[in-house]
Amino acid sequence: MLGTVALGHPYAIKSRFAYAAGHLGHQANRAKSPATWEDNFPLKNLYLNDIEPYCKGWKKYRRFKLRVELIAGRAFNEESDNFRHNYNHGFSSRFMIGLTGTVSRTEGAAGSIRYTFGGNEPLDLAEMADLLEKERDQCYLAFVHFRSWSRRRLQQYGLTRRARCKHGSADSERSRSPSAAP
Repeated sequence: MLGTVALGHPYAIKSRFAYAAGHLGHQANRAKSPATWEDNFPLKNLYLNDIEPYCKGWKKYRRFKLRVELIAGRAFNEESDNFRHNYNHGFSSRFMIGLTGTVSRTEGAAGSIRYTFGGNEPLDLAEMADLLEKERDQCYLAFVHFRSWSRRRLQQYGLTRRARCKHGSADSERSRSPSAAP
């Protein structure tokens, strides 16, 4: 159970970064251009490509995005036998003992379908621990870039903690008067 949760978390962390950055970019755009801002932010699950239109105009966003893209990326998926996807949409590899993936369906040339028989060896705990350590480091680096990017947005538009405490919530101040935006 612990391994299952641990191998699913890098993807969850990546999704939370996308959620936070998307909302921050959307609200910063509101503060930047209140007269032309539209509240058209998507309500569905957010991926990095979904938030791109709301964040791409902000300095340091690209650097942050490049860091987040590495989390639960191609290397992680290959080394973990695409564990998260297979766990949620099929049969994932086991830890330490047991074979999985005995039957696979693949699409061949010209759309033909074929079934292959075989099996995947169990995942090695030490290798997965090392892999998760690399993912942890990627998360830390992404957080450093997110913190830098978000602080700049908040300071730029006077949305620091001190400003919120002194003047009430930033949202209520902005919504009462569009001219209140810096």
